[in-house]
Amino acid sequence: MISIIICSRTETLPSAFLKNIEDTVGLEHELIIIDNSKNNYSIFEAYNLGIKKSVGAYLCFIHDDILFHTQNWGKRLEDIFEKDKKLGLIGVAGSKVKTKTPSAWWDCPHDQMVVNIIHQAENKLEKQY
Repeated sequence: MISIIICSRTETLPSAFLKNIEDTVGLEHELIIIDNSKNNYSIFEAYNLGIKKSVGAYLCFIHDDILFHTQNWGKRLEDIFEKDKKLGLIGVAGSKVKTKTPSAWWDCPHDQMVVNIIHQAENKLEKQY
């Protein structure tokens, strides 16, 4: 089972966001939503609260403003971890600055990464990598 931990900036999450996870995750999962609408926690504190509440074998930390386009992404992650017991972490992404145009945030050899990102600004699809 996968525990999906979300630090939410709002008291309630959009139903489309929750339905997207439900429709694409592809395996047993739990949603752990930390309400940070009053900015009581740093994102690290919120995620640590989520870890304490989780029961899944795998933890997935996501923001509340994404949509998954890959079907069975949770099952695929589980399969990768099961096949290679040396793995401890998959899919670190982020940046200190968010530009209006697609920009790099990785620092690893290109032959060791798979990138499948849809960059969206103002609800308009800009580019698929």
